[in-house]
Amino acid sequence: MLDEEPKNKENTIKWIENLQEGRQYGTRGIFYRVNILDSFKKDPIFPKKYVNRFLERFRTSNLEIVYLMANVLGIVGTELPEYITECALSFQKEDGGFGRYRSDIMSTFYALETLNLINQDSINSPDKTIDFTQSCQTEEGIFAYTPLSYPPYIESIYAGIRIYEILNYPLSQWLNRDKVINFVLKLQNSDGGFRRSYFIGISELEYVYRALYILKSLKYF
Repeated sequence: MLDEEPKNKENTIKWIENLQEGRQYGTRGIFYRVNILDSFKKDPIFPKKYVNRFLERFRTSNLEIVYLMANVLGIVGTELPEYITECALSFQKEDGGFGRYRSDIMSTFYALETLNLINQDSINSPDKTIDFTQSCQTEEGIFAYTPLSYPPYIESIYAGIRIYEILNYPLSQWLNRDKVINFVLKLQNSDGGFRRSYFIGISELEYVYRALYILKSLKYF
């Protein structure tokens, strides 16, 4: 993202490839390993038996896991069946958002990422989805998990940004760019990393990635 070359890149690739050659369990771990190898233009090893396990799990998984599995299958060249679209859409609520019991911004983000992988035209009622996303914005204009929750976290801000991008709604027209940027910059710790919450927290790579993605999307750098 910063146009820099990682240190010890070849050792990193070798370490990930060794992990990928072993027993594959834990959907999040598989997701990260496959995406790392794909980003380095390497062919991830993903045996057919694991593909079949993923295909069997879609109907019983939450939206985050549905997205992670769909992403992995897309990278390894597996054609995504139509029932994944049906599975994601089954979580959509009357307000245009997505969730198991009620809409929340993270579930909405994962659902849209999944639908976008398969066929963006399958996304229902994008205007209502944007209305729900806007309802999650606090008085400062920052995205929280739900219309009634507070405070915002870096992942909910990232999700809001991605929802606008997936639905092709220009960020410059729908967001107060300066307020979002200023809020995210306040999450930076003295070690250069970013924390999850405005109030307290340690720097973690996941939070750094989301913060930098937001800042880059809003053309801060």
